[in-house]
Amino acid sequence: MNILKAKTSFLFLFLFLLCLSCTRPIGYGVISWADDSWSMLSGTVVSIVQESMLLDEVTFEYENEPYTTPAWRLFRFNSLQEATNFAQTLLPFRTTFAISNRKSLPIRDEPSSSADIVYRLDLREDMKVLFAQPEPVDISGLVSTWYEVLTRDGSQGWVFGYHLEVYDMQNLFSEEKSKTRVEDLYDTIWRPDYYESLLAKNTIDLDRFNLSYGILVEPQLSKVTLRVPGFSLVTSYSSITSVDGETFVFEDTAITAEFLDETTLYVYVDQEDKRSRYTFLRISDPDGGSTDVPYITSVIENEQARRNSLLETLAGLSERFVSSTYGSLTVKSSGRFVWTEYEILVPIVIPERSGQEGNIAFSVFLESPELADGIVSFFFDSSSEPIYFAYTLENNGVRLVFLPKGYVEGNAVKELPDTPITAFFSF
Repeated sequence: MNILKAKTSFLFLFLFLLCLSCTRPIGYGVISWADDSWSMLSGTVVSIVQESMLLDEVTFEYENEPYTTPAWRLFRFNSLQEATNFAQTLLPFRTTFAISNRKSLPIRDEPSSSADIVYRLDLREDMKVLFAQPEPVDISGLVSTWYEVLTRDGSQGWVFGYHLEVYDMQNLFSEEKSKTRVEDLYDTIWRPDYYESLLAKNTIDLDRFNLSYGILVEPQLSKVTLRVPGFSLVTSYSSITSVDGETFVFEDTAITAEFLDETTLYVYVDQEDKRSRYTFLRISDPDGGSTDVPYITSVIENEQARRNSLLETLAGLSERFVSSTYGSLTVKSSGRFVWTEYEILVPIVIPERSGQEGNIAFSVFLESPELADGIVSFFFDSSSEPIYFAYTLENNGVRLVFLPKGYVEGNAVKELPDTPITAFFSF
């Protein structure tokens, strides 16, 4: 019985020590060359929790996640302080890499042309830069810096930099991102941000939605064109300067462009001590077209067809609509109208001296279709403001409900008046 208890106690102790060894670090490491899949950079201090001499691998923890890697990817230290101190020396070079521009370029064990060779680089072989001597040296007329480097097989030493292409990965990423952003400027006609809302609600305002509105950069002409309702600017630039990879200055113009994200672009225009900001979006073709032009063209054509259909329907009901109270109304298929004997509507509905003729339009949308068949606008030739009515087609005529100012918001009507002025015209 005592033997069983002893064995049991020994087993618990063994498992406890085994568990303890799995969680407590057995050393500390500094990442020498971070794997592309890792979330940390070179120079990061980590806790080593396991080593395999047979496989020449180590397992370390970073932010409570385990990583197993070849041992050459870490510098090993017994204490956290030693690892932290060493990591500070790597910070200036944590994103610095190099490529060999010469076959058999030697890596030496000391920064000296007479030192022993520990490795020879292949042409275009890449390496991680760990350190660089502060001052360049002259070797047989070739002036450059000695770099301490690490290869992908774990070889470490010093290489003379004359035949190296040294680069900073962080800057390279920034430059590549900047290049991509410039290409986005070139390849896209950025449209006013309100296009998105008009498309989503299918309330296309043809006065504000057309192919000419947006910002277009033409690099072959060094020209940028910006057009929005009420403002137009066409100008030539000498160059485009990237400020931070997201903001671009069109030199010798008043224009600066800033990417908010992949699909949103702010454009600033500086004029007479005033800066105006316009927001543009990338409009995607649902059919996957390379530009939005076919899509926007089809949207415009569909909206024009919708308006023409409504006009044809109203004009086709009768040559003339008559009301004993509100006069006589003639709607022509051309979009012209004639309205006579409407004096009772003056001036509450129709302004004085508006005349009798004008154009009719179906450019305003009714958000709740159950309220009426639609919205019709009358533009009298002698009046500057349109007059809006909600209309309903009935068996023997058309019913018009007057919409005072304020009921039309943008190009949409949300509700009808509680006590409206209603005119019925029979045919």
